[in-house]
Amino acid sequence: MLALKAEQANKAGIRQVKLGSYQVELQPDVRYEWVVAIVPDASNRSMDVIAKGIIKRIAPPANLLNEVANWDALDRAAAYAEAGIWYDAFESISNAVDAHPEDASIRAQRASLLKQVGLPEAAAADKK
Repeated sequence: MLALKAEQANKAGIRQVKLGSYQVELQPDVRYEWVVAIVPDASNRSMDVIAKGIIKRIAPPANLLNEVANWDALDRAAAYAEAGIWYDAFESISNAVDAHPEDASIRAQRASLLKQVGLPEAAAADKK
């Protein structure tokens, strides 16, 4: 189990956790359960907000990795999304948002990706 404290957890937004920063590497073809808990009051844990999901690391097709190696983040995100490699697509588009935070069109593309996987609230928050 890995427990982290998020910076600016009191503000809405998307947070990135780089597992490599914590010497964590997901093994291929292993299903992992991840859990995120927001603890607004440590003395009253019944107020916690909890989300969880399942992730499995897969190897992208070698030809895809070769194709996208020199592409920009947006094109890479589109290729990963088309191949069904959602987390890599999301990382690529998020890197583009981080590089150009003022560009509303990139945020709109990320919001579209969030909507496609059933996260309309996150998509709406990302457009702001």
